[in-house]
Amino acid sequence: MTTEPDRELNLALDAVLERRRSVRRFAAEAPPREFIERIIKAGTLAPYAGLAGRPLAEMRRFAVLSKGAGSMARAEALITARLKKNAGRLKLLSKLVPYLRRNAGPFVKVLENAAVNGLPVFKTAPCLIIVGERKGFPPVEKQALAYALENMWLKAAALGLGFQLVSAVQMMGESREFMELAGIPYGEFEVDGCAVGYPAEEPAGRELADPARITKWVQA
Repeated sequence: MTTEPDRELNLALDAVLERRRSVRRFAAEAPPREFIERIIKAGTLAPYAGLAGRPLAEMRRFAVLSKGAGSMARAEALITARLKKNAGRLKLLSKLVPYLRRNAGPFVKVLENAAVNGLPVFKTAPCLIIVGERKGFPPVEKQALAYALENMWLKAAALGLGFQLVSAVQMMGESREFMELAGIPYGEFEVDGCAVGYPAEEPAGRELADPARITKWVQA
């Protein structure tokens, strides 16, 4: 059977998937609160570790920080300090471990630059959303965060908003001060984050892979 249950819905989803981009610079105008709430709702619809035996309300948390607020400035300072610390650690390790010495150099430079100049996203992003996922067994909290952020990214694209993953937030679960700032229980949750706002310019197009060239149908 080759019939499509809802062709219009499928075409709309295809358009959203193709529109999804990573935005590096945001416009000054902040998106309406309703849009942020709808993006967060999309995050709640993502899969989570149901086998942990807890309802979603106990497994996933969100915190929204706005540009110009003291909480955003404090979060930036904490993340920058952690970047500096981690850059020092990795630089030292790269001198001791041959694999890191051969491969970690470019990433160390990125960390060092961010530690000195700050993350560019904080210069323009009107909104930072922190997502927390409770640790548990099986330990799938990182995958669950990825699912939630992908849902949020697609919803932002559907609303005409720009989106940027702020992967530096991943390391902030180790910071009691950062977790308290976000209102997420320290030691109990993994975190990740994203910036959301109107793009300052139309994102560039991207080259799409041809599924036929990268797919093998295993039928034997």
